[in-house]
Amino acid sequence: MSFTVVPEDPARQLADPGPPEACPYCGRCAFWRNGCYERHLLLGPCRVQRWRCQTCGRTHSRLPEGVTRQQRTRPWQAILMRLYVLGVSLRATAASLEVLGCFVSPTSLWRDLQRRQAEAPWDTTAKLPGVVLLDETWLSLEGRQQPVAVVLDTEGRPRDLRRTGPDFDWTAYFRELEARGVHTLVTDDDPAFHKALKGCGLDRQLCVVHMRRTVRRRLQRMRQGKDKILLTPEDAAVLRGVVRLVRELPLWGGQLLLVCCEWAHQGVIRLSPPVLALVEHVMDRWNDLVRCVRDPAIPSSTNRPGAGWDASSPGRGWPAA
Repeated sequence: MSFTVVPEDPARQLADPGPPEACPYCGRCAFWRNGCYERHLLLGPCRVQRWRCQTCGRTHSRLPEGVTRQQRTRPWQAILMRLYVLGVSLRATAASLEVLGCFVSPTSLWRDLQRRQAEAPWDTTAKLPGVVLLDETWLSLEGRQQPVAVVLDTEGRPRDLRRTGPDFDWTAYFRELEARGVHTLVTDDDPAFHKALKGCGLDRQLCVVHMRRTVRRRLQRMRQGKDKILLTPEDAAVLRGVVRLVRELPLWGGQLLLVCCEWAHQGVIRLSPPVLALVEHVMDRWNDLVRCVRDPAIPSSTNRPGAGWDASSPGRGWPAA
């Protein structure tokens, strides 16, 4: 399938939108023409009329419809979004534009997509699927990077977008999602999510990939990081069991971890503090971790599972007894 990228109507792009409705400084409506300047857009030049207020004497300009501060106009950004949705990669789009004499990097195209996605109108009352994936990312908005919560359905389609931050009320947002039909969230182990979920009736499927990364990161700290310890045979045996449980996700794994914690507190087995903390960390989240095993319709992760869980891997192998 081939695609042809055509510029917008040149007459519309170069048209003078006329004087502004009112001066943005004093509010009066009388202007003089004060020359023009040329903006070099991606698909051609654009002459912009400059206006001078007859009352305060200040000057400002009014951009034609669709023209922004970037070289890419809004109609062009809309074409880019359609190509991206149809499966055309950013590098392929940049290469096609280069043939047409338009040199834009894939990074600039990705920023345009982020900006258009953030500005897209979302119906905050529309019904949502029962199971959705929630993750937080960073988008370039208003000239700076800002956190944004992205809600996807199980097919990966965006269903909601919400600007977040340090003061964002996650509990109220989760209650809103619950009122819109959501009953299960697939999220990572963000502490803000854990606290907010206690104030609503939503179930959570903890991202399996994030949990495996957490276990691997803690094991690496025990071997060579700030929590470096000399593993005893009991520590090594318990760690091998935790790794196997997190990899295979048996439903009875939570009970085994609970027994292990009770024996450690009773002195039946002696575990190093970092090892015991890891066992308790996995045990507290086990029910949220195996929800996807009870119901296969629930995704197990918010991203693709990564490699590196081979116990025989020399770079990431687990402690031997």
